[in-house]
Amino acid sequence: MLENLGIPTELAHKLTGTLLAMPPLRDRPDEMAFLVHDAVRGAEPALQIHSTLIEACLLRPWPGNSRELVSEVGRTAHTVASQGKNNIRGEDLDNDAGHLMVGAPTVNAAVQPTATGKPRRRHTSSRPQED
Repeated sequence: MLENLGIPTELAHKLTGTLLAMPPLRDRPDEMAFLVHDAVRGAEPALQIHSTLIEACLLRPWPGNSRELVSEVGRTAHTVASQGKNNIRGEDLDNDAGHLMVGAPTVNAAVQPTATGKPRRRHTSSRPQED
């Protein structure tokens, strides 16, 4: 299978069955700006990247790691470009993108952090129920 990726056969056989441990993206913050840049350029090359986008991405744990980050930033870039904007900012990301950490400071006061592992409370209606 590794041969299909262009890896020489001899090296592919040596690597077969080798397990590589990769730390989660949140433990590799130095890679974040590069990944965001590549995701925006891949989706909408003409967009300018505002520093708040990098900051917003750094504040989120990204449990789906780089795949989730690249997907969300790319989708956001398409949305921003379709709105006729010429730069992508942190507040353009969906509030749920990357599952913002509880208690983390935000770049947008309207952003509400999501708690992971806690059940959501159901909102009860104050309207009388019809029978």
